[in-house]
Amino acid sequence: MKISDSMKLAARMLTYKSMDSSKVVNTLVNRITFCSVTRDTLAKNILSSAVNLAQQYACEQKLLGERSAEIVSLGRSVLLDNTMAQVKEGAGPLVSLLIEYNGNNSCSTFLASKIAESFLSDMLQDCALERILCVWSKQESGSQVMKLAIENALTSVYGGKMIAATFISV
Repeated sequence: MKISDSMKLAARMLTYKSMDSSKVVNTLVNRITFCSVTRDTLAKNILSSAVNLAQQYACEQKLLGERSAEIVSLGRSVLLDNTMAQVKEGAGPLVSLLIEYNGNNSCSTFLASKIAESFLSDMLQDCALERILCVWSKQESGSQVMKLAIENALTSVYGGKMIAATFISV
């Protein structure tokens, strides 16, 4: 994971926080960039960069074992920025890899991957994570649950409260 990528993300987050909290800064940035940088475009960029950094970190640190890169890649194709074809092709192998990661035998791995191939594509559809978050946020206290999850995930990070507040705002 490159430090420059982390610094770029931090700069974008600070810019977004400034634009979100001050109408003057927001107007100034819009005028300077001829409206090419807005809070919405910056928010999408922040989320995309954060996902990319998390993906790099998980692969480099082998957080999911020796096959971390494969699991992360399949997870991204099934849950993020996907089409129905990607979900159908990736659901079975993703479930298979996750079950192998948990140390289960080959019979249960085979059965779970076949069930996933049959049902997950119909359940998840395209842009699965986006759909899940939208439904979750509309549930009673769903946004509060997401807020607590983000805050808990970033408690050990320096400046985690500010980062969490920015992500919640985004």
